[in-house]
Amino acid sequence: MHSPNPIDHHTPHLTGPAQPIAIMGGSFNPIHYGHLRPALELQQRLGFAAVHLMPNHIAPHKAHDSTTTEQRCAMLELAIQGAPTLVLDTCELTLPQPNYSVATLSELRQRYPDTPLCFIIGMDSFINLPKWYRWESLLDYCHLIVCQRPGWQPTYCQPLRNQVLPHQITEPSLLHQDLHGHLYFTQVTQLAISSSQIRQLRQQGQSIKYLLPDPVIDYIEQNQLYL
Repeated sequence: MHSPNPIDHHTPHLTGPAQPIAIMGGSFNPIHYGHLRPALELQQRLGFAAVHLMPNHIAPHKAHDSTTTEQRCAMLELAIQGAPTLVLDTCELTLPQPNYSVATLSELRQRYPDTPLCFIIGMDSFINLPKWYRWESLLDYCHLIVCQRPGWQPTYCQPLRNQVLPHQITEPSLLHQDLHGHLYFTQVTQLAISSSQIRQLRQQGQSIKYLLPDPVIDYIEQNQLYL
């Protein structure tokens, strides 16, 4: 691996337009339409070259079912077949554990030194950002794309007000022009679907149809997952 480039704490300006790569992390256990629809909407609305769906490591004490990392990745691949702008990215699974978002973004910055990176998070994660490891460094590697809840006015703590909110932009073209350093709020279709709900329905012997793509349902049933 190449040695990391020194991080410029000033926002670098690119000489020409570039299509950003977006990153959406999660356990994806299993992946469902609540993940897929926002990823596709953001890719099309903000002009991302692709959205990298990045399964995270599940600690052994949280692995409450028998699903393996390989099975989570297999379901994700089935879910995005036919959607070339949605990509499975196993970067986080290959890094030493315990791993943190800032380390993953540092690795991605080395892989894509000249490409804007956009890290997609929900509002719940954003308001808890000061609890993250080295959270103040995130904007040194990426832009933050925060998915807002319609009509919800969150309360921001003082560290967020001081460290992150001054980087807010309203013009998405800046996400293409600069490598990192911006904060952009947007709304997406929020489907009231959760992976835990799907697992619970399976345990109760109820149908999970219309909550996730049929090829993923077939895989779950064939492999007797979440029982």
